[in-house]
Formats: sequence, C-alpha cells, structure tokens
Amino acid sequence: MDPVVFFKLLLTGYLENITSDRKLVEHCSMHMDVLYFLGFDINEELPWHSTISRTRQLYPIALFEVLFNKVFAQCVNSSMVLGHMQAVDFAPVKANASMESLVLKVPVNSVENHLQKVEEENQEPKKKNGPPPRESYISAPNYQLRKLKKHQQKLPR
Repeated sequence: MDPVVFFKLLLTGYLENITSDRKLVEHCSMHMDVLYFLGFDINEELPWHSTISRTRQLYPIALFEVLFNKVFAQCVNSSMVLGHMQAVDFAPVKANASMESLVLKVPVNSVENHLQKVEEENQEPKKKNGPPPRESYISAPNYQLRKLKKHQQKLPR
C-alpha cells in the first residue's frame, strides 16, 4: 500500500473519529471530498480493510505514533486541518445557521487513545498452527483409504 494513501486514510479516520478499518473504507468510499484527498477517482477501488490493518502492523507502535503525529503536525502547520471550514460534496444549499453558532471540530480522543482503539478493534484473530478439531475432518472408511494408498504407491513418480 502506498504510504501516502495509508497515512491519509488514518488521518481521515482520526479526524472523523472512526476506529474500525471496515467503517473507514466505507466512509471514504462514500465521500467525494475524501476520495479527492486520497487521490482516488469515483469508480476506483479503495484498499481492503485488511490491507490497512496489515500495513499498520508493519510498523512498531512507537514508530507508528511518531510518524502519525509528524504527519498530523504537518497537516496542521500547512493549514489543512483548521476546523474553520467544512467541505460538502452535495448541491450547494443556503445556510440556516449564524456564524456565531459554529463550533470548532475537535477529535474526541487524543492520538494515543485513538490509535489504541483502532488497534483493539481491528486485531485479526490468532490462528493456531495445529490441525483443526477432530470433528471437522471429512474422511473415508479405512478400507477405502488403504485402497487409495496402494493405488498412489503404484503411480510413477
């Protein structure tokens, strides 16, 4: 996965308070402004949620937090994240609110808490390397298995 797209996706998740990778991909695919920010066309497929999870696991958590904080700080310094304006990807509608009623949009959680929730929510279940439980085997009677074994031994190698 392109690191730029990866960090843009995570930045979007942080600013929109989305901790689930599945919900993040769904959210991004439904908003034209986010697609534009990510550099995707309307009909272009976004990365799978599992690709985001696996890419996140490539970075140690301490390095990941440093990188994410650096990217977020760069966005704030370049005035990309102000909270003073909002992009809407629908038809323009006359506002029904006064400027005094506008509030600064602030993420609910700190970066550390957000990343911890993302990690907890998107952990893939651990797979055991052992054989599946006995009752999940599908097999044939012993006499058929012996017959098959003799047949396989006769085949040229």
